[in-house]
Amino acid sequence: MQGKVWIIEGGNFATIPTVDHQGNKMLYGIVFSLDRVKKLPVDLDMRVRTAYPCHATEIMTYGNERFPHLVTLRMQGKRPNRNFDRHRPRPRLT
Repeated sequence: MQGKVWIIEGGNFATIPTVDHQGNKMLYGIVFSLDRVKKLPVDLDMRVRTAYPCHATEIMTYGNERFPHLVTLRMQGKRPNRNFDRHRPRPRLT
């Protein structure tokens, strides 16, 4: 997975730009968790909580991180910082 992951309350949020059945541009949102695992042959556990079509205005985010950096942080047992700035970046259609 490449690209940006948005930080939301209680998890992470990935957006995928797509087109609906009427040809309108939209975002498909995927809410997931990424946690360290002990005593198993894997280091991280990624679980998809939900996925749904959404509009960029519906999403309350606290900044973003590149996915590889998020993995690095989680491997170190850390979580990304939350950005409360009024002018922080937000998901949008491109």
